[in-house]
Amino acid sequence: MKARYGGGPVPPHIWLGVSVEDAAHVSRIDHLKSVNSEARFISFEPLLGPIDKVDRPLLRRRNSAKFNRRL
Repeated sequence: MKARYGGGPVPPHIWLGVSVEDAAHVSRIDHLKSVNSEARFISFEPLLGPIDKVDRPLLRRRNSAKFNRRL
């Protein structure tokens, strides 16, 4: 993504996400956090095994007023 957008922000209409199915794939979250994007999501499906630790602030809900203005 960094190469595609030259290190700048991803356009706000593009949502970027990762799937994390077990602890072996939690590093995908760090990769997602490194991308400059307003709209990001994490899917835990299919959850095939335990996931040790996930940064809870990352999972907080978006400010719905700000989000709804863009729709």
